[in-house]
Amino acid sequence: MIVGKKDIPLGALKRACTSSEALIAFATELVPTPLRHIPEITNNQKYYVALLVRSTLSLKWEVRTKLCAPLLEGVRIKGIPDAIYDYDDLIQEIDPEAFMQYRREDFNAQR
Repeated sequence: MIVGKKDIPLGALKRACTSSEALIAFATELVPTPLRHIPEITNNQKYYVALLVRSTLSLKWEVRTKLCAPLLEGVRIKGIPDAIYDYDDLIQEIDPEAFMQYRREDFNAQR
């Protein structure tokens, strides 16, 4: 499963747990700007953030559930959820020009 960012500091995550809207904005900001139009990556990021929130034991279960419900609304993950790949790590391993060409072709095919 590809996400925008997998290494999320616990302090930043807790600061985003003030409301579900703040948490959604936080999850969206973790996805690099050029990728925010790709729903599979933004949905994967939201799912991953929800997993982290649910495992944050310093928040009560009711609070965690209330925060995650709107975050996961309409989210469908793409990929294997037990294998998390950071976008930046993947980009370092591939040819960026070939990747951008692939994205352009994929975008044009969807039109």
